[in-house]
Amino acid sequence: MKARVKKAEKKLRKAINLAGTRYLANFAAHSSAIPYAGAPARVVKGRVVLPIPDPPKGRVEILGQLQYKGRRHLESFADGVLVAVDAFIEETLSAFECEVRTIRTERDSRK
Repeated sequence: MKARVKKAEKKLRKAINLAGTRYLANFAAHSSAIPYAGAPARVVKGRVVLPIPDPPKGRVEILGQLQYKGRRHLESFADGVLVAVDAFIEETLSAFECEVRTIRTERDSRK
């Protein structure tokens, strides 16, 4: 079970790049808001599209360090995070259910 949960965690970390997300969150909390004043938000077909920076590879100290090459935006990023977290939860619950079935089967076979 532990191996299955670790594998699920590894997939989650890969899917949402937790390290880069942590750097952005740290910068936003301590230095500036992301989006910042004057961020290039736009309206596309009646929806607000808010670009978010590419995951930084290290600590961010000024806005000029942020890059937008990946053309990410907040809605698709949030959707991706929800899908990754949902998959992690499902895989973790499945590992626990399998473990419980194994324990019950072993206990029943001893009776």
